[in-house]
Amino acid sequence: ATGPRLAYPLAACPNGRTSPGRMPDFVQRARFRWAMAAGLLLVGGCGDINSFRFYHANRAAPATWNAEPGLVRLAPGDQEGLVIPVKINGGNVLMFRLDTLAPVLVTGNEAILSGPGFRTAGPVSIGPEEAPTWSGRAVENIDLALGDLVLKEHAILLADVPPDDVDGLIGYDLLRRAVAEADADREVLRLHRPNSFRPSRTAAAVPLVLADRRPYVDVHVETSDGRGAYLRLGLALAEPDELVLGPAAASALGDGASPLALTLGGIRLQGLRARRGEHNDEAADGRLGLGALRDRRFAVDLPGAFLWIYPPEDDDPTRPGE
Repeated sequence: ATGPRLAYPLAACPNGRTSPGRMPDFVQRARFRWAMAAGLLLVGGCGDINSFRFYHANRAAPATWNAEPGLVRLAPGDQEGLVIPVKINGGNVLMFRLDTLAPVLVTGNEAILSGPGFRTAGPVSIGPEEAPTWSGRAVENIDLALGDLVLKEHAILLADVPPDDVDGLIGYDLLRRAVAEADADREVLRLHRPNSFRPSRTAAAVPLVLADRRPYVDVHVETSDGRGAYLRLGLALAEPDELVLGPAAASALGDGASPLALTLGGIRLQGLRARRGEHNDEAADGRLGLGALRDRRFAVDLPGAFLWIYPPEDDDPTRPGE
């Protein structure tokens, strides 16, 4: 939708009076900047209506994909979480898990980064200085292919303590550049261009709180015996459980002894099980795991700061990739 048209029949003069036919200087400067930006985008390839190119906020890392959502098949088998096949620099197929609480792209497989063209940028630590959450070496010049989505000149963390059941993790810095719509029943993941994502009218919009490169949701939890609490939970797509509660929240709710009902964004999820678990995030009371959303189609919209949850009956067989 376009806003109202603005006309400038009169423009301000330096002496405070107006004269016809001349736009204010700030308007001319704005028009010039927009014209330059449009020209650069056109030269850079954005003139093609079927493609879209954008750049990482901190690095010149272009990603090009089709106007239609990129479709990636979820890996079947015993692997936990949303695991998808990827390729690095055109190499063999690797299995990476989506992890919204991992800040960056992570791997522990040094062999896949040992070929020509890779550049090691040096040691990296992420998190509190006294107890970093992640540490390792940054490796640059990574071209990453996820279905139709291709990221060029990206960087990956070769972690000191990597995941042991998959080749790597797709973290926040990559997921914030797309809307990831998961449909576990059909074993597909759709990666939408942020400005083209259109959720169903029946989808519930759950606001996300984004802080320190992590997404959180505010929820109300009730036990079957009448206890309740308002909690802030980290959105943990790599967590197979339904709820993981820190010590304080677990004690308040009886250590998950009874099934819980959870309300978020107008959606009520019942019969959930919680466990007391290791929790070192001072910004949250626990984690909302993938198990709580496993029977729903949902979309993680980090660019728009929403979690979209579809009701069970919302089933659209016409969606691409079916």
